[in-house]
Amino acid sequence: MNTNEFRGKQGIRIQVLLTMAMALVVAIVTCACLLLIRSRLREQVTKDLAQDLTHSVTAFQDLQTEKIRALDRETLYSHAGA
Repeated sequence: MNTNEFRGKQGIRIQVLLTMAMALVVAIVTCACLLLIRSRLREQVTKDLAQDLTHSVTAFQDLQTEKIRALDRETLYSHAGA
């Protein structure tokens, strides 16, 4: 093996190591970004669901109050007419 062949193989080895290191860095940064996005998205979805649930409960309570008042009025009129 002459000196040029040795340098050529060593150059390829260094190139492969640098490429693998760069791929590892890209993979780590990508994973970190995905974890951050997942965390923020989970927080946002939880917040939105809580707001929607609160709105639904309020709407249900308002509707229930209306129906109870309507039943009270109906009962009052039926007793008054009897």
